[in-house]
Formats: sequence, structure tokens, C-alpha cells
Amino acid sequence: NQFLSHKNLQIKIGDEISLSQIQNYLALVGYERVDLVEARGQYAIRGGLIDLFLTQYEHPIRIDFFGDQIEEIIQFQVADQRRFQSVTEKITIYPVHEVFLTEKIVAEATQVQNSYPQLTGMLEKIKNHI
Repeated sequence: NQFLSHKNLQIKIGDEISLSQIQNYLALVGYERVDLVEARGQYAIRGGLIDLFLTQYEHPIRIDFFGDQIEEIIQFQVADQRRFQSVTEKITIYPVHEVFLTEKIVAEATQVQNSYPQLTGMLEKIKNHI
């Protein structure tokens, strides 16, 4: 994907990228899907909107799509969900976690669990994509 820069996703108004591509990326790099964004590392999807609380921002952002094109990006306030300010620069979405929980890593965690009982708690979390 042209927007991926190693482990980061970079987007700006006018970019053509599907909402599902962003959603898949967010899940891969550790963002938690919630109904209402309240804390860093969370995202919510409603229709053609993604609300996303990036690690580097004081306020969450709302990405508004028209089809597969990013039409608008704004910051909003958590308390009342109201618009705070427009974002016109490129946005970089950094991973929430350093470990990417790919299917291969999940399979390996499942495979070694019996060999390392002292790691059961951590390996269970990996198996559950946490």
C-alpha cells in the first residue's frame, strides 16, 4: 500500500484508501475498537466515519470518507464529541504496540504455550489478539 511507511500509516485529505484498509491496519497495530472514543489507542466506526484517538494528539480525530476518498479530517473534543478544529496536514498513525499480532505470531504463541507454562498469561493474550 502506498500509504504505509514501514509500520506507520500516513493519510491526508484527498487520499484514496478504503475505510476497511484503515480498520485492518488499526487492528494490526493494536488499536482497540470501541463504540465511543474516549482514550488514546481507541477507534470507532460509524457509517463513513472513523473516530480515532492517536497516541500523539491531545484530542481525537474524525476521518470522514466519501466512498474511498478521505474528504475531511477534524479534531474533536471527547466530552461532547463536537468539532475542535480542522486538520489539513498529513496524519501519521503510529502503532499502539511494538508487537504486530499477525496470524503467524498468534500460531506460534499457541504452539509454544505448553512448553513455557510460566508465560501462559502473556501467551493467552497473544492468542486472543490482545
